[in-house]
Amino acid sequence: MANQSIQTGALTLEKAAISTAVDKQGRARLISALQGPAPKKTEKTTQPSQTAAPAWTVAMAGAAVTALNLETTGADASAPIKVETLGVGPVKIDTGAQSVNIGPVELRLATSLVRERTGDINLARLFGSAPEGSGGKPSPAKTSPWAVAVESFSLSGSSLSFTDQTLANPVRLDVDQIALSARNLSADLTKSVPLTLSCQVEETGSIKANGDIVPASMVTKGSLTLARIPLALASAYVADVAAIDIPAADGRQGARSDFRFTADRWPAGHGRPFKN
Repeated sequence: MANQSIQTGALTLEKAAISTAVDKQGRARLISALQGPAPKKTEKTTQPSQTAAPAWTVAMAGAAVTALNLETTGADASAPIKVETLGVGPVKIDTGAQSVNIGPVELRLATSLVRERTGDINLARLFGSAPEGSGGKPSPAKTSPWAVAVESFSLSGSSLSFTDQTLANPVRLDVDQIALSARNLSADLTKSVPLTLSCQVEETGSIKANGDIVPASMVTKGSLTLARIPLALASAYVADVAAIDIPAADGRQGARSDFRFTADRWPAGHGRPFKN
């Protein structure tokens, strides 16, 4: 059967909001709804159809999203993530070859991250948490036959505010001008991904990093440069164990180093910073 094809223009979305409520366990109801009910076990087995489905090719010019807010509802309603702009380059899908190719993806957003008095993170209300009773050994990851490739991903002009309310004197950290770029992204997590990162910390500090990461093993290597980082932010965390007072004007640190991190060589007793 001949291939079927669809061609579309660019998708545009402006000034939208996505809201989700939370259940009694603090999990996002939207995520639970999208996951759907657990599959029921049946004794009968159905034979797969022998008729081959027609292959489709879909070509979309791209997508542009502006002013999209991700919100929670209820007593503590908020919009912790505000997508200012999201641009996606040309998208090509081939069901016959089981491939998806996506052009450059560019994103600018503002995120408000709060560690609440209970220790919970406010973003959990958006994305939910693992359902109760899901402990035990994780199920083995399934390998998808589809090949997905993204030409590049860039985050620019973004900001992050972090507030820690678990401290006696809550601390707020503002990170601005966040720029992150990654190239040659794909569904093959064993391939190395080049990364660059830069940001401004509390107006005068800066962080710059570049290197690469292998997502499957979380092995990273590269260089990191810190300049005028305000150490006064750390004084709130060590106040309970040491009498240290770091003046805000003078307590700034700068450094440059090369690094290499291998997840399975993390020091014993400290746990792994990443989980597969």
